[in-house]
Amino acid sequence: MVFPEAHCMARLFTPKIANYYEEYYKSKGVNFVKGTVLSSFEIDTDGKNRKEAIANEGKAAQTLHRASNAYAELETRLDEACRSEDFETAETLSESLAAAEFEKQTLVAALADAEARCEKL
Repeated sequence: MVFPEAHCMARLFTPKIANYYEEYYKSKGVNFVKGTVLSSFEIDTDGKNRKEAIANEGKAAQTLHRASNAYAELETRLDEACRSEDFETAETLSESLAAAEFEKQTLVAALADAEARCEKL
């Protein structure tokens, strides 16, 4: 946390109250830089900040979850087609299942990449 005054929220808090909050947040891992101002923000080399990387990781996880559910639905439908001896439908579903498996593997790799980007930041 960066601020130009001698303690946090100097216009609002007395030094004693500010010290209480500073110590509390320090115990939670917050670092304080007093007596200076921020001149710029730096972002990672890919041009994305951590917030964007986390959002991308969440989107990748959601997409993989939806694809996994679709895959499970195809498996159920294939099983039903085989039991009812509807082999034409079973063949079509089998092809769809193979494509869904490939999509799932691609999405697992995309999620792993998104997680790795988050860990780098």
